[in-house]
Amino acid sequence: MKALRADTVSKLRKALPELEKEVKRPSNFEDFYSYSFCYCLTALPLTSSNLLLQRRNKRV
Repeated sequence: MKALRADTVSKLRKALPELEKEVKRPSNFEDFYSYSFCYCLTALPLTSSNLLLQRRNKRV
């Protein structure tokens, strides 16, 4: 957020079109995709385990 100089929601909305252009550039897309994929691999197990714990606690 600091790098974008977007300290408000309206500034962030104005920055989104430029961010989309950056992601769509072939040179940046691979890096973005790799980061997103790795993030999901680490975040998904946490989310899944939280869901399982919630279900188990509801049964008790």
